[in-house]
Amino acid sequence: MIELILGAIALWFLYHQIVWYTTQPNFEGKVVLITGASSGIGEEITKQLSKYGAKKLILCSRRIPELERVKRECIEAGTKSEITVM
Repeated sequence: MIELILGAIALWFLYHQIVWYTTQPNFEGKVVLITGASSGIGEEITKQLSKYGAKKLILCSRRIPELERVKRECIEAGTKSEITVM
């Protein structure tokens, strides 16, 4: 019985891994406001959304020079998103 339960859990986990890695988020044409975009999770979200084709990214943080750095890095990486720093 335990083998059956472990097998079911393994199949469930495998299914979700396949679905996770085969579906791409679609942000084309979207305008996204990201707070805390100067570092950490906010910075990484900014970089990922710029790769996924968001139309416009609006970056907010208390540290404007750091936002400019994140914007510059996205542009250097070849983003097509319009990026506004606030």
